[in-house]
Amino acid sequence: MADLIITPVIENSIKLLQYEINLLSGVKDQVSTLQYDLRIMNAFLKDSAGKDNKRYLVKEVIDQTNEIGLEAEDIIDTYIAIAIKKRRMNRMAKLYHGFRKPKTLHHLANKTTRVKDLIRSINENKSAYGITEVESSSFDAAAAQLVRRKRINVEEDNVVGFDNQTNHLVNRLTHPQTSQLDVICIYGMGGLGKTTLARKIYNNTSVKSAFECRAWVYVSQDYNIRNIFLDILKCVMPKEAKEMSLEDPLKTSVEDLQAKIRQYLSEKRYFIVMDDVWNPEVWEEVRKAFPDDNNRSRILLTSREKQAASAASSTLPFELKPLDEDRSWDLLCKKVFRGEPCPTDMVVGGRKLAESCKGLPLSIVVLAGILVNKERSAQVWSDILDAKVNSFLMEDGIPCLDILALSVKQLPYKLKTCFLYLGVFPEDFEISTRDLIQLWIAEGFIEQIGNRKVEAVAEDYLEELIDRSLIQTASMTSDGRVRTCRIHDLLRDFCLKQSVTENFYEVHSQDKLSSRSKRARRLSIHHNELSEYISTTDAYDQTTSSSSSSLSSARSLLFFSQAKSLIIQEEDWVCVCQRFKFIRVLLLFDARLSSESSIPKQIEELIYLKYLGIKFKKRYSESENRLNPIRIPDSICNLQFLETIDIRACVLWPKNIWRMKQLRRLYARPMKFPDSPSHQKAEFCNLQVLSNLLVDPQTANYIKESKFPNLSQLGLYYDGDPKEDNMNVSVMTEILISTSKFKHLRRLLLHGFPKSEPSFKTFPSTINKLTLYMSFVDYNLIKILKKLPSLNVLKIDSPERRRY
Repeated sequence: MADLIITPVIENSIKLLQYEINLLSGVKDQVSTLQYDLRIMNAFLKDSAGKDNKRYLVKEVIDQTNEIGLEAEDIIDTYIAIAIKKRRMNRMAKLYHGFRKPKTLHHLANKTTRVKDLIRSINENKSAYGITEVESSSFDAAAAQLVRRKRINVEEDNVVGFDNQTNHLVNRLTHPQTSQLDVICIYGMGGLGKTTLARKIYNNTSVKSAFECRAWVYVSQDYNIRNIFLDILKCVMPKEAKEMSLEDPLKTSVEDLQAKIRQYLSEKRYFIVMDDVWNPEVWEEVRKAFPDDNNRSRILLTSREKQAASAASSTLPFELKPLDEDRSWDLLCKKVFRGEPCPTDMVVGGRKLAESCKGLPLSIVVLAGILVNKERSAQVWSDILDAKVNSFLMEDGIPCLDILALSVKQLPYKLKTCFLYLGVFPEDFEISTRDLIQLWIAEGFIEQIGNRKVEAVAEDYLEELIDRSLIQTASMTSDGRVRTCRIHDLLRDFCLKQSVTENFYEVHSQDKLSSRSKRARRLSIHHNELSEYISTTDAYDQTTSSSSSSLSSARSLLFFSQAKSLIIQEEDWVCVCQRFKFIRVLLLFDARLSSESSIPKQIEELIYLKYLGIKFKKRYSESENRLNPIRIPDSICNLQFLETIDIRACVLWPKNIWRMKQLRRLYARPMKFPDSPSHQKAEFCNLQVLSNLLVDPQTANYIKESKFPNLSQLGLYYDGDPKEDNMNVSVMTEILISTSKFKHLRRLLLHGFPKSEPSFKTFPSTINKLTLYMSFVDYNLIKILKKLPSLNVLKIDSPERRRY
């Protein structure tokens, strides 16, 4: 999987070279060669993605490519950082003399050329090396079959429960509401027991007596239509199927097998189980084999992916959810004590162990397999709980890991990177999907597809990971979007293990101090002492590939305060700016700046910063926010790559913020822009999200002058009592009417919308979601809002909301 981890690194380097090539006047020829070689390396890694490359030569080239990719990022970032700093010092000066020693870049170009030549040699001599398309997928198929057999053994024999689900689905099969052929779909993440549930239904006495013939077929990821048809025939026509399986495939075609099945099932009431369907295309390829004679025949399909399940049925698929605490405990007891009662002194600890598996039957079964071979004592179980249950599963639970790994392995390479990234969040952390998408974009994981915005592409990735049951939905928005999500602990541990191996990221937690790699590209710190980590982080000198006491190789720094809010001192900020100069992402969660300090001017040292987030668990009052505003230094305006500033506090913006044309998202509360410069055209053409903009005459002018022409989401903050009508209501009205110029505006949030007499023209006709928070709402307003042509969602969070 190293090929997937390094791919975004190489792609970011290529983009950066293209973006800043004019700065590299002294080494342009070398840069052009380097860009070309990096593209070849990147293409090779993408071709290798997801394959088990067992050929030593191929593995060696992949390893070399990974190493050079990291080195390329180090050197390119260093050179361009020097150029940008020189441009700041003298924008009119030529920059050739900034590269008096381009030997390192030349040395890197030689390395990339050598690897490129190796790649070309491999592609030209595949047959000589015994390689088919870098490596054939036969190993993948064999591995998938092995994992499937392990899964069957674990799930089918060991999982208990599902009584309610079984009864519900059996009733649908035996007491159907329609006589037409019906497909019933069960979906859920790997290890939930979908096969077990299907097997219980398949073997149910009522089901057996309700159907004339039954068949069970395992589909799997690497399915073969011919084999699927043969497996069905083995169940319904075992003798004929055996003869056909021995025949030459050219003699008995897939169409012949399909026709044979259709002929046999015709006029019969049949029940077919298709287990472990991965792709929606499977159903389209097999559906013609199943006749619909209006005799209440049924097909039961299981899948990890909602999309595959939905494609086969016109009715909503049945989602299999984790076991509750009692059933989790029952399953653990059954497997550990095998019918004997659990000793009283072990019940409390045992329940906590079962709870830690989060309702995943497969995790419980694997844990039981560990416990059954250990001493039965409350102390031993307590030690296992203290040592983290999932660490035992990682070491001993091979079947469990293989099943989860198979879900990840079949992901497209872009989705794999996005999924593995979820491990940077703390255990059981409820992740804001808005924040997650912004982080993915800042990390360079998302590429624009056609004319679609990267945010829309990222949302598609998120939905696909949810549909594949790798991410769990935690809460929804009022318009049906996923607001927050989380990842199962076992999947998170898989992400952590894989990411440490590949230097993708490292997580350092308060209860588990990890060794630190000099090449880790991302650091996620789950602790209450930021200074303890940032002052001692191992460093790497990007220009000389040698140890350094001052500079970290990290490209992202994420800090999650534990138990209490972190107060960031000025020296902490300075240390971050000095030691993490090349980071793209800086996230401080549940952190506050000390009252005597703000963001220091050294923030400009973070040249490549794309995302700056300072967030809090506690929601502070507006008076608290205004008493301690965060002062943003003017030097931040030198950060030409910064696209997102997300600070959940009152912010004093620098006067030169108008220079930051690349900004896409600004979050603060409330927000007031400084005066725009009169001598130049000042507008934010790339700005899409602007939250809690303070309503005042200056803001009204900015909106009227279209300073933010491409907003898709706008939040307005009215600083007054919404029940009072003697405030300057006309300013709010003027702003709202002026937003009609914003053709892309879809979401509007009004905080403190005052008592007024609005008309239909007051609100922009393009919005599809309107949120009124602490606002004055009456029947007249509701009547007007009903007339908005695109409005789909109206959310009212107001003292008067119960009246409407």
